[in-house]
Amino acid sequence: MVRATMEGVGLSLGWCLNELRKSHLLSDPMLLAGGGSTSSLWRQIFADIYNMEIIKTSIGQNAAVLGAASLAAVGVGLWKDFNAIDSLHQVIDIAKPIPENCAKYAEVMSVFKFVGECQSMIGDKLSELHS
Repeated sequence: MVRATMEGVGLSLGWCLNELRKSHLLSDPMLLAGGGSTSSLWRQIFADIYNMEIIKTSIGQNAAVLGAASLAAVGVGLWKDFNAIDSLHQVIDIAKPIPENCAKYAEVMSVFKFVGECQSMIGDKLSELHS
């Protein structure tokens, strides 16, 4: 059940990522920060669903703090730009997509999207009952 939940989150975010890819060129790899980045299983699920490398760095759960501090540093002129952030990250792990898993998740994604669209239609029908 826990893995299914993790995969559901990954598929949902993967759906969003695929929509974003339609209008923006995204670079590979992707940096994963925060609590989820501590799990090698999460990182592999994301790598396989996104079909891209997922990097874990030394920043981890301090990403929000680093973001706030960097905004302040640039805002008050201590840093010229945000490029200094790159030097603070030390790569700890890289989850590489596994082609067989990517193919399976691509198949599952079509069903996941279909179910999501069906749920949306059910919600629309239910809302009509209260109109």
